[in-house]
Amino acid sequence: MPEEMNKETQITLPSFYRFHPVQRYLMIVLSLLTASYSIYFMARYIQADTPILFKIIPTVITFIALDHLLKHLTTLNTVYFHDDYLALGFLAKRNLLIPYDKIESIVLSRVITYYVYITYQDEKGQRQSLKVNASFPKILEIMLLIYDMSPNLKIDEKLVKMLQYVRKRYEQKEQP
Repeated sequence: MPEEMNKETQITLPSFYRFHPVQRYLMIVLSLLTASYSIYFMARYIQADTPILFKIIPTVITFIALDHLLKHLTTLNTVYFHDDYLALGFLAKRNLLIPYDKIESIVLSRVITYYVYITYQDEKGQRQSLKVNASFPKILEIMLLIYDMSPNLKIDEKLVKMLQYVRKRYEQKEQP
């Protein structure tokens, strides 16, 4: 496949972004080990006469470890920009392939942390929304590429200004 240059951002396509695999898999292993040890501790050391606090704490630790494990397995892992579509990869979910002309909007929102909501139409023509944590590596560059590649994108004025600033900073970094 020949490399194509995106005219506005000067980034070659296909372009690939992902969480660092060592970081992702280390967190999965730590979550598994924590949950496993907590279950082992409950099975081995908790008796009927054990104080209630020692029964509750391993249960809470197990719940938190399994929650983190599920989060790491089901959140966005890779973003791959092709010439015609955007491919989003997950570890334990089905990968998403979204044609650029089906992407409707991008919204940057703050609930407790910042999230990027990508609204698109799926194969059946139904509107879907994908919530991506804004701490994903190079999320601003990803948003800029989606902004440049999607012809039908609706985006608010503040986000447009932010992406223009990111483009300007990116172009300044490219110049010698």
